[in-house]
Amino acid sequence: MRTPALQPLRGVKPTPP
Repeated sequence: MRTPALQPLRGVKPTPP
């Protein structure tokens, strides 16, 4: 989304920006 895919924020899979 807007944050880098470092770690799941709220259970979201690491998706590209």
